[in-house]
Amino acid sequence: MGITKRELDRAEQEHGQTFKGTKDEYFALLHLAREFEKGVDQVARHVAFGEDAPEGINAFHIDVNRRNLYLFRFDWSEQYQRFKEPLRRLVRCSPRRG
Repeated sequence: MGITKRELDRAEQEHGQTFKGTKDEYFALLHLAREFEKGVDQVARHVAFGEDAPEGINAFHIDVNRRNLYLFRFDWSEQYQRFKEPLRRLVRCSPRRG
């Protein structure tokens, strides 16, 4: 089940004084908490609240047991084009294999 606008608004209302941030960042907070079955306070430090994310990465999660690092780009928008440029910047800054 996806995250509803009502859940997003509630999270922003409940945690806005603590974390500040934008709607995108609260979507990241709720997604990480739900996906990795953690509390909001446990995943909040993995979300870039109010920070510029030039390469597009604005949240992460480390799964110690599986030895995986998950990098996320969250963008609450109806326009899929908003995702393109940050992804291009990330690709441009990554080392090339050859």
